[in-house]
Amino acid sequence: MKKKNWYFLVFSVFFAACSSSEIYLDTPQSSSSVLRGLVLNSMEETNLPLPVSIYVFDSLDKCVDIQTLQKEDETFSFTLSPGSYTLSVISGASTEKYLLPDIDDATPNSPLILKSPEETHAELTAKTENIVLGNNAIEDLTITVNRVIAQITASINDVPDNVTSVSISLQPLEEQLLLNGSYGGEGNGQASFILIKESNGLWKTPTPVFVLPGSDNVSVTVTFTDTNGPHNYSYAKAIPVEANCKTNITATYKAGSTELSGSIRCSDWKDEHQVIIEFGDGSSGENNGQNANNEMLTQGDIYKGCYVLDVLQESSKQSTLLLMAPGRISDATIDQSISYLEKYSHLEFTNWRMLTINEAEILYDICSKGLGELNSILSKEELGEMKTNANYLCIDPAKQDLHYFTINASDFETVPKKDGIKYAARFVKEVTVKWESKNGK
Repeated sequence: MKKKNWYFLVFSVFFAACSSSEIYLDTPQSSSSVLRGLVLNSMEETNLPLPVSIYVFDSLDKCVDIQTLQKEDETFSFTLSPGSYTLSVISGASTEKYLLPDIDDATPNSPLILKSPEETHAELTAKTENIVLGNNAIEDLTITVNRVIAQITASINDVPDNVTSVSISLQPLEEQLLLNGSYGGEGNGQASFILIKESNGLWKTPTPVFVLPGSDNVSVTVTFTDTNGPHNYSYAKAIPVEANCKTNITATYKAGSTELSGSIRCSDWKDEHQVIIEFGDGSSGENNGQNANNEMLTQGDIYKGCYVLDVLQESSKQSTLLLMAPGRISDATIDQSISYLEKYSHLEFTNWRMLTINEAEILYDICSKGLGELNSILSKEELGEMKTNANYLCIDPAKQDLHYFTINASDFETVPKKDGIKYAARFVKEVTVKWESKNGK
């Protein structure tokens, strides 16, 4: 299992009771509260993209403050009235490259707009966190900032000498990145970028290209331009372009064909996955290059920063996973838990829900068989440990009634919700992941 390449945004929260992605509530009211902190990067070899823009929205989604950090060790401080707030954090979006909303216009759904539509994106990370500020409490809030773009590099061998320019186009992609870290538009975006000819005749991207992820399987078109005009070569199979993934494409041109062929899959950001493609006369169609992410996922694995709670369906081509989100809530009322859940998102995943009673029993069984091992995994991946003294919410899907359970009980049992007690919640979502067989077919 691979540890994801995370960034950490650490907040010292005064007069708030918040920890990690957990929200601690029920403190007395007062006239003002202070939220302050420091931006940190957990991976020494990777710099946090700058600048870091922090937007603060109240419970009505009105922007009440904005701060921009230009250094990794720069601190920030907000003075706010007690209440519920949403922090939207975007890093890597400079005002030289993007049109950013100001305090009067910003909403959680405001888009980051490239000043030049022909440009590709910067290396962007984002995260939205809901907090509740109360009184007379000091607690640290850790926000994990995730990459929301994909990285593409490409090189093409044996390009004819009369070719004067080479470009690559990807579509359809997400059209916009919103301040809340989700994507907007109809999913009909496109990104194009040029390759540069080196002294040895190889055409390649001079630097990594960052694009928004694909809203569906993405098609690739390579364009050669010579004295007779442009010539397009399309890739025979759609490829995944996913957030926090990189794809490296190595292609070889053979004259006479108008079609690219091969098999491409994106890899985890920190892995260098090489894809070999031949296109033109003599290419055989499918490529047998090794797929770095070809292994099926099982219970207990990590997928896109989420814990695989169960594998619901599996075939040679796809798996349906039940993912447990990194976001969670503790010491909250039912209304506060539901409010947090309604706004919660992680990477491209939205519409998370409560555990059903059957899913709660799966989680209970995992905890019973090895709570220490589970918490070790959750802690290592920054997913938040399970607490033995917490009342975890779950739902009866038939009656739509909320229940709760504890993981330290001798047997699994749920109890209908009660007034006057505090709850914890873990959120889940079903996701279907498509695979390719090892021979690329």
